[in-house]
Amino acid sequence: MKMKCWWALLLIPYSLSLFSQGLDLPGEVYRAPFERTICHSFEQVNQGMPEAFKKWDTEFQALTSDAGLDLLKLSLTFKADQQEAPSSFLCQYDVLFTVNTHANLALYQDSAAYPTAQFNQTEISGSSPCLAGKKYFDSIMDFIPYFYDGSAGYMQVAFGFAVPGSREVCGPDAKQVLTVFGYQEN
Repeated sequence: MKMKCWWALLLIPYSLSLFSQGLDLPGEVYRAPFERTICHSFEQVNQGMPEAFKKWDTEFQALTSDAGLDLLKLSLTFKADQQEAPSSFLCQYDVLFTVNTHANLALYQDSAAYPTAQFNQTEISGSSPCLAGKKYFDSIMDFIPYFYDGSAGYMQVAFGFAVPGSREVCGPDAKQVLTVFGYQEN
């Protein structure tokens, strides 16, 4: 009996690692799929992506929140470092934010980047091809304050002018580019 338990204990970390690639948002209630990028609140026309996101072929996926709006999770996909993976290799990046609802600020808490389901580990050589993208997006998420707006049926995350390409999208006087996510309750 003791021998069987010993083998089971060895398998627990391995089995957990198979399912722990992304970040979970405890108590997730609200999910907002990405809709558009705008320069001013309440605009309807999509302005396009700043260069900071274009160079990684970024596609925003969703913004999710818990019931108390204390935590946010932003998910996006990007093309992996082409030196370490096939050119069509996609990674998902999840970032968790702690929210100060009174100030409408979301502050970086944690992140993870991992291959999407369409690829298996045999296609990866060396370290994770998602690592370079994770470091890049962490540098953007860590130094720029975010805010969200749950009014009017959507949430917004603002990327400030320090994000490369923001002024090219919204003009030389731009202070931010807003990513808009449609609001839904799970």
